Amino acid sequence: MILVDRDLKARAERMGIEPGHINPASVDLSLGGHIIEYRTPDPNIDMEWANELNGRSLTTEQMRDYQEQVLLHAERNEYDLEPGQAFLFRPGYFYLAHSAEEIRMPSDYAALLTLKSTTGRRGLEHLNAGWIDPDFVGQITLEFAPELPVLVRIGDRLVQLTYLECSSLPEKGYALTGRYQGQKKATPPRLT
Repeated sequence: MILVDRDLKARAERMGIEPGHINPASVDLSLGGHIIEYRTPDPNIDMEWANELNGRSLTTEQMRDYQEQVLLHAERNEYDLEPGQAFLFRPGYFYLAHSAEEIRMPSDYAALLTLKSTTGRRGLEHLNAGWIDPDFVGQITLEFAPELPVLVRIGDRLVQLTYLECSSLPEKGYALTGRYQGQKKATPPRLT
């Protein structure tokens, strides 16, 4: 069952929902001020470590090493901006950003994160890594890959959560199983 506005209003304080951000069946989240920008490495650069990976069985440690190499070869900038300040998302870059709001997901709910339609129509693509498990607490990391230059302000509402009631309580909630519990700001990947 999807929660609608009256249900969301009744649970707003408990869930960390800003009452003014409630829609008929979703809640808007606004852009927080910490943004990590990665410039994609040139695909024509011959990286010896990359050529050896195709078709191999890799350990978790080798996978982690590969991801670290990708991030080492990517140009990286970090920004800490205040509410109202402008930021330009540029094509050819990958961005980690975060919700300004801290979400407190109850044990009996999960949520789906999606772009607001206006955000998508402006050319800002969110990679669909937006599932919020029961018991998650923290700011939501957002993964953006712009198709067009998109100018936003910190505090703009770019994404939304749709809350779903679980059929029963999970055996183990995110507080016990998740690696991003309590995250603040944009959080890079934590591989296990």
